[in-house]
Amino acid sequence: MDQIKLYNILRNALKMTEQDAGEFISAVGAVTSRELDIKIQALATKDDLRELSLATKDDLRKLSLATKDDLRELSLATKNDILDLNKKIYLIGLVQFIALVTSMLAIVKFMR
Repeated sequence: MDQIKLYNILRNALKMTEQDAGEFISAVGAVTSRELDIKIQALATKDDLRELSLATKDDLRKLSLATKDDLRELSLATKNDILDLNKKIYLIGLVQFIALVTSMLAIVKFMR
């Protein structure tokens, strides 16, 4: 209906020929149709949003599992480091004790 009104306006007010007015209406229709198709393709459908939501949830689940694994590995590494540090502290204490006893024996032997 709108096309007929536009056609009549072009024919009467702008004094176009029938062929020119028809071609103009067809061109306008084609352009608007293409623009509408582009806008429709740009819109997200419910399926698109559902797929995006599922993908996002899956990604978050994977990241959560990876983070838990990383924390578990870090905790284990920290415990191993603490055990190694305790061994070193014990050995240093033992070496210092031996050095102290040896020094005391040397002092006692020197005094005799």
